[in-house]
Amino acid sequence: MSMGSWYILITKIIDQVKLSGQATDARAKFWKAASVQAGAASLKEGSPFRFIADSGIKATEHHEGALLEQIDLNTWVSMSIQRAVDKVQSRLQDGLAFLATVGSTAPFVGLFGTVWGIYHALTA
Repeated sequence: MSMGSWYILITKIIDQVKLSGQATDARAKFWKAASVQAGAASLKEGSPFRFIADSGIKATEHHEGALLEQIDLNTWVSMSIQRAVDKVQSRLQDGLAFLATVGSTAPFVGLFGTVWGIYHALTA
């Protein structure tokens, strides 16, 4: 459990540092670009910010069909961007269930060790 927790901790720190750098890059390049397409192209391939921007661009290009005529373009793009943000947040939360499980069971493992030690001390 300890090794798994340390692994998740280190990978989360690395992910957060990368994400922070990509956020700075997105602020510097995307918002100063001439168009949304140019701004998305200026972002690093594989970046979550590029994924969100590409999702918005694809939503504007694929707003068609009978059902979508009832949904205005603004709502359609907003829903697509929100789904992309949710996917990124889900990816960032990988491993947190393991940490929650370890955190909730650790006191009981420690208590068991204490009881086991006292038992052996009394029998000796």
